[in-house]
Parts: sequence; C-alpha cells; structure tokens
Amino acid sequence: MDHVTNRSYEQMKSILKAVTNLFHKSKSSTSISPCLTASSGDVIQQFREEALEAHNVRRTKHLVPPLVLNDDLNEYAQNWAEHLVKSNTFQHSNCMLRSDRLGENVANKWSSEGADLSGEEVTEMWYSEISNYSFSGSNSQNTGHFTQVVWKSTREMGIGKAKGNDGKVIVVANYRPPGNLMGSFNENVFPTE
Repeated sequence: MDHVTNRSYEQMKSILKAVTNLFHKSKSSTSISPCLTASSGDVIQQFREEALEAHNVRRTKHLVPPLVLNDDLNEYAQNWAEHLVKSNTFQHSNCMLRSDRLGENVANKWSSEGADLSGEEVTEMWYSEISNYSFSGSNSQNTGHFTQVVWKSTREMGIGKAKGNDGKVIVVANYRPPGNLMGSFNENVFPTE
C-alpha cells in the first residue's frame, strides 16, 4: 500500500461501499434477471393509475363507460411485458386468461439513454390512430389500438411495463371483454362529441 495515497485509498473505499450498496439494493429489488428490471410496486401502481385515467379521459370523449383496473389483468400484462423484454421479442400474447379471451395493446420505445413511457404517453400513442379511423363504417387499417382504447363493451383493463438494460421499455395492456370484434365496430366505436 506504499504507492496508494490516503486520498486514493479513501476514494477506493467510497467506490467499494457504493458498489456493495448497489449490490445489496439490487438483490432486494424487483430484479428479474441480469437484463430485466420490473417496475417497483409504487412506481408501477402510479403508472397503472395514470394509464387508466388517460384511457378514461379519452373514453369519455366518445361517450363510453370508464374502465376499471383488474389485478389479474395487471399481472397478466406485467408478466407478458417482462417476457418480451427478456426474450427480446415484440409480439402479442395468446390473449387468454383462463377461459377469458382478452384484448391487447402493446407498445415499445428505445433510447440509448434508457427509454420510459408514462401512462399518458402510451395511451396517446394508441389513441392517436384515431386520425386513420373512418367512422363512416368503411374498413380502417392500423387503428386497432385506438379502437380497443375506446371500445364501448370493454369494462376492465390491466397494464404492465418492463425495461431492459439495452434501453428498451415495453408496455402491454390487456382488456376484458376484448374489443375489435368483426361486425361490432358501429356499436362500440363512436366519434367524439
């Protein structure tokens, strides 16, 4: 230790302490794997409530009833978001929870600094497809996220979010009963008032 000054020794001690604290903190956090982190309880609950409010603000514009959060749907959506990040894939689930068919919206975002999506941002991403939707009854393509957000007969939703160490965030929302049923758009998707 002759070549190490007191100052550099103190710096090394400080770094070692920080690394040790980080290690212990990560062991007790909601870490799922070395490359996947789930949102902590308070953070994910705040995200869910923000997404629910964002959905319901938009649903109100279309004169359809508000949604409520469902714990089973939240868990299903969270598990699928974590699976997508862990497997480095981006696709829909089988949209089945026990014997219930579900609706599903998925979104992702990437940034080299680490991406995030708020409940408001992801809901607006999906809702913005309204600009492509034809309320006259003709077939509209690339509007399924929008129509699921405002689908009248849907009553419950669940939402989950997972982030990868590669800067990616994936959000999954599930809906029950599902929307986007062929032949039912005119009875479930209304223009804004």
